[in-house]
Amino acid sequence: RAAGVEVWFDQSELVGGDAWDVKIRGQITRCALFMPVISANTQARREGYFRIEWRLAAQRTHAMSDDTAFLLPVVIDDTRDADAKVPAEFKAVQWTRLPGGETSPAFVTRVKKLLEGETEDGGQKTEHRTRNQEPRANNRRLGRLWWALPILGVTMALLLVMKEGRKDPAPPPTVAKAASVAPVSDARKLVAQARQIYEGGDELNRENLFFAEDLVKRALTLDPSDPEAWELSASLSYTMVWHLIDNSEQRHTTLLSQSARALALAPQSVPAQLAVINARLAMNFNSLAVGAADLEQELLALAAREPRNWQVQSALGSTYRFLNRPEESILALQRAVELSGGHPRAVADLVNVLWRRKRYAEADVAIAAALPGHPTGRLLTFDAITKLRWRGNAAAARQSLEAWPAWLLQEDRGMFVAWQTWMWSRDPQRALRAAQGTQRDYVRDANFYGPREVLTAQSHELAGNTEAARADWQTVLTRVERELAAEPENDAALYWKAWALARLGQTAEAQPIARRLQQRNQSSLSVFFKGTYLAPLLVTVGQPDAAFAEIKARIGVFDDSLGITRARLELDPAFDPLRTDLRFRELLESAPAPKDTAASAAKVDEKSVAVLAFANLSDDKANEYFSDGISEELLNVLAKIPDLKVAARTSAFYFKGKEVPVPEIAKQLGVAYVVEGSVRKQGDKVRITAQLIKAADGFHVWSDTFTRDLKDIFAVQDEIAGLI
Repeated sequence: RAAGVEVWFDQSELVGGDAWDVKIRGQITRCALFMPVISANTQARREGYFRIEWRLAAQRTHAMSDDTAFLLPVVIDDTRDADAKVPAEFKAVQWTRLPGGETSPAFVTRVKKLLEGETEDGGQKTEHRTRNQEPRANNRRLGRLWWALPILGVTMALLLVMKEGRKDPAPPPTVAKAASVAPVSDARKLVAQARQIYEGGDELNRENLFFAEDLVKRALTLDPSDPEAWELSASLSYTMVWHLIDNSEQRHTTLLSQSARALALAPQSVPAQLAVINARLAMNFNSLAVGAADLEQELLALAAREPRNWQVQSALGSTYRFLNRPEESILALQRAVELSGGHPRAVADLVNVLWRRKRYAEADVAIAAALPGHPTGRLLTFDAITKLRWRGNAAAARQSLEAWPAWLLQEDRGMFVAWQTWMWSRDPQRALRAAQGTQRDYVRDANFYGPREVLTAQSHELAGNTEAARADWQTVLTRVERELAAEPENDAALYWKAWALARLGQTAEAQPIARRLQQRNQSSLSVFFKGTYLAPLLVTVGQPDAAFAEIKARIGVFDDSLGITRARLELDPAFDPLRTDLRFRELLESAPAPKDTAASAAKVDEKSVAVLAFANLSDDKANEYFSDGISEELLNVLAKIPDLKVAARTSAFYFKGKEVPVPEIAKQLGVAYVVEGSVRKQGDKVRITAQLIKAADGFHVWSDTFTRDLKDIFAVQDEIAGLI
């Protein structure tokens, strides 16, 4: 207060009160700094409303850049950082210790500086202006700050620093005296909080879902006869099953029980009826034909009863999808998007069906329209997938990853899409780091279903780390045997067992499993093979002819599975063994691709070239700078030739050390030719090998070797440039 800061204390319990709940959530959303006050008392309380507040603040950081200051944890006793029971996000930032809660003038000054966007003198730049602040010129006109300090008993739980001008309170509006209203029960308050977390959060964020579920469980303990609580619990379970976050038999049983209980308590409730229908959709994912007509009729009856209910239309769209009626499915999902005002879940459901029905361009348009206002996990991953697998623009896909919140990279879907983006960019180290982003040993998602070590092993192989790859493939075998012990006909486990055996040199044991999967896939397309292709496995087990036949068959099929695009064939390292076969070029020409792909390829200037970083073959690896310098000087000489377009050094050198096919490099750089080579320096002599490669077919147009004295190095660069 002495520093001109208004302090507000709330000494009420934090477990109740809708007005308080709404207020504190709004403050967490708007505040400039969030100060969790940590002590032995917070350590002792494993459950409490302040932990909800801490999680909300931690979740808000996921929408911020890494250098944005928001969390400022304060410890008021000897609680150790490492032992603190706090969200992981709190431990990723700098902490402050104020023994006994004494706030020194230096601390107050520091907070003021942080609010004004200044960094700490003489220290690391750790705090910055938050996204929602006005520019600094406006900050200096602000009046007093609001410090909201909720009190948990005698223990401070959090402190919010608000950058708002102080306003005189407006007089309360004059209202007619209302009739007495029954107080909202504690159970309903918990349900309301859980619904806000579920509907206001992200459907791929498992922490959000589990957190909301915990609140609903507490509500049902207080009032087991609340139909709204049962309906919400069923919605949470449905989301977990639908996105494979928890697809266990126990969760299936729980979902059916929750939805049935909701309907029994409120048989006329549309949300309760939808809960039962969605449970049946999730349970019959693989064989919806059973009872499908009844399901469709029930949804049509609900749609007639509530024609503007977008969730009914969304469920109808899913039903039509599984009934193999794609046009009706897309129409229903478009209606859901329209009725919901572009709700991100409705848009993501539509994009999913458009992608599976190979209507990539329409999916691209839908994502571009929705993503700026709704950067949800599903739309962010669809955006990267579309750029990578459809447009074949690995650079754009990599750039899109930069906008992702940290939690998404830890979820199975986000982790896999990031891994695939880096693998297709031929950057195995970044791919390996992406795969290690999750602690779960078995990844379960529609895009990838299998042991995490499949991804790390493939990363090691691309990097040339043979022993590390073998160790991971051995772990894969252990994990899939565990799955097969519980479910002997598990397609995913059999698929990765065959792959691991082949990579470990046991091809004879792998091939029968691959043939068995081929037969099963031809008779019935399982959920696993709707998102995974047999062709890469057939390549791995040494059956290229079967792989070519499989690719050709999949290109011409327009079912509910994820299709094979031209971009996938061009970028996926799994197809590298097939690239020299003429049949592969024919498949590339027939695979679907954006209309502007062929046009852009035709527009590439024939007088355009990229100079890649020459490989250093000298015994002394410190000569790397010399080989880079040769490449750069050659690039500069070529750039001076009239009418010859030369790719920039930064762009061309990006591919240094990456095993990317020359045609793909040329495509990403937009050039017709590529120059690559090697440099070997020994004493006063240097040997330079240079090759000119035509991107369209990957064949050498010219190559030569030059051995010269070091004093003649500039002359040989001019000579090579002239020959090119």
